[in-house]
Amino acid sequence: MTRLGVATCRERPEPGPDDALMLRELDGIEVVAAPWDDPAAPWAGCDAVLLRSVWDYHRRVDEFLAWVEGLEAGGITVWNEAAAVAWNARKTYLLDLEAAGVPTVPTVWLEPGAVAAWPEAIRRSGWDPVVLKPIVGASGYLTWRASGREAARRVDRLARLAAHGGALLQPFVPEIESAGEWSLIYFEGRFSHAVRKRGKPGEFRVQTEFGGTEEAGEPAAELRAVAEKALAVAPEDPLYARVDGIETTDGFVVSELELIEPVLFLACSGRAAARFARAVAGRLATPAAS
Repeated sequence: MTRLGVATCRERPEPGPDDALMLRELDGIEVVAAPWDDPAAPWAGCDAVLLRSVWDYHRRVDEFLAWVEGLEAGGITVWNEAAAVAWNARKTYLLDLEAAGVPTVPTVWLEPGAVAAWPEAIRRSGWDPVVLKPIVGASGYLTWRASGREAARRVDRLARLAAHGGALLQPFVPEIESAGEWSLIYFEGRFSHAVRKRGKPGEFRVQTEFGGTEEAGEPAAELRAVAEKALAVAPEDPLYARVDGIETTDGFVVSELELIEPVLFLACSGRAAARFARAVAGRLATPAAS
């Protein structure tokens, strides 16, 4: 029987409700789930390993990337592939999107070795308010919004970001509070479904951890065109991907391209779980995964 490994994390070792929907659609495939860093995990006996709820990877990114690369070096197929994961783990991939002509949120990159110069970079940007994010982060981790003056003087918070590999400095995009953020989900490069996420009143972060909500939606053709232009920049051909973006007065801008552990909102679309399962089964049926 074909065996699929599903990589999770120690805090939540079982596949979450989102993934459980997809796994129930897989016929004739044995599924084994374990935290990615569990030394007893039976990855060597799997036909492929699917990265899903590896939600702590950003706290130990070098160890995580070495683990993914080690699986592939040992002849174990991983989805998404190690090259795509390494590229996507650091938000510097946004530079590649920008170079390819993908509309993105304007960004100033704050290098960890120059943290003393960060306050001046914040003031020089002229943005107010600003948003700061760690270059390696997930689920709103260490992300904060502040006035330009406050951000420049919070050396304690800047130091925490520097300790996590540097930071992104961006202008606050006000439309995220009024219109929310779109998430467009793709399997094998094909559009599956989309949701619009909104934060709770007074909160700009739209993740459920911060009280955010989501509802199914149908993005306009121009939004899909931008999302697919972003997806085309990714190395390899991702099995799954989520493109996040905001509709602004200047058009749709991409805020994130998620290839490692995104929530896929499978419950928001009646056949999304089946579409994801077909994509997984199709790859398992290829010689590379056998």
